[in-house]
Amino acid sequence: MEIFRGTSAQMLEIWNGRFEDFVESHVSAVDSGVQECWLMRDELNGKLMGELHILWDKPEDPDYADGKDKAYLMAFRIHEEYQGKGYGTMLVNRVLDRIRERGFTKATIGADDYDPKLQPMYKKWGFTKEIKRDSFDYQYEGKTVTCTFLLLEKSPL
Repeated sequence: MEIFRGTSAQMLEIWNGRFEDFVESHVSAVDSGVQECWLMRDELNGKLMGELHILWDKPEDPDYADGKDKAYLMAFRIHEEYQGKGYGTMLVNRVLDRIRERGFTKATIGADDYDPKLQPMYKKWGFTKEIKRDSFDYQYEGKTVTCTFLLLEKSPL
């Protein structure tokens, strides 16, 4: 298993045609360095098995990321066949190391009620401070989803 900083082209490979409504903004953010895409690859078969992104700055809402002290983790996914085997924890730990390398001391991550496994898992990893809770609609793979969203913070890293 290999964890590495991916390119926007590799991000698109793992997305495999999904998330059409916001692909362009993520490609632009990765290419400009505002966002990093971290990928996990199965070295035995070369398959991309997971991803986690870092957003360094979100000027429109610094509760998520402020560009100097706090980074936002998003788009956390582990392919179904690799779930429950500790790979997600390895990926999160490597990405948190990267955030510390850049001198940041806090990280936030969002959990929505669309996937009830997220909040307990994130809290197990130390994301225990509740920053805000919102309810909103968004597009997910062509469907409108209404959910409650909880922004959690891990501090200090």
